[in-house]
Amino acid sequence: MLLRVITCTALVGTALGDSAANMMMDRILKDLWTEIEHAGLQPTALSPFNLRVKASDDTQKDFKANFTQGSLHGLRLLERHGNCEHGFFRVACYVSLGSLRAVVNADVEGDLNGEKPHSISISSKVHQSFLRIKFYGGKGSPAQLIPLTVGPIDLVSKVEQGKIDIERRRFYDFEEQTERNVARQISSILSGRFSAVLHTVASRHLMP
Repeated sequence: MLLRVITCTALVGTALGDSAANMMMDRILKDLWTEIEHAGLQPTALSPFNLRVKASDDTQKDFKANFTQGSLHGLRLLERHGNCEHGFFRVACYVSLGSLRAVVNADVEGDLNGEKPHSISISSKVHQSFLRIKFYGGKGSPAQLIPLTVGPIDLVSKVEQGKIDIERRRFYDFEEQTERNVARQISSILSGRFSAVLHTVASRHLMP
């Protein structure tokens, strides 16, 4: 499976593993624990969305899903992955997104579970995805977050409650559409509200 990375601009200067940079990143992540909750991001609400999987033939109906609510959990549980790099006026660290899990609820219809819509709940866990966080500033000055550029996020999903009774090909289509919508919202949260909280927390810490 491909490594999924959220990255920023390139690090300038010679980059080496640095214990002081590691400590700074760990302290920032520790402070995020309370700030994420104060910002209303634990959990973080996801927006409703709809999707449709077309019928394979005239004997079937289109499968429709109306996702009415959802939430993202685990933003305050992020952990540093490996050693940070410390270059000229720059610190760069990888942070694992493995703590993130989205739960979405939907009313679905068009499968073999009867004529009426029925409810399901899907859990999507972030898998092998990492956030590349970079800061700049002179030694002893407040750390300034370099704006995040969000890349692809890999998800592993399963139906936690309810049942979807459609053939495998259409189920994979449904799963792919669901994960694409959820991943897009996670990316938006990371580059928006999470980034704003991270910027505030980082400014309280001094560059090594």
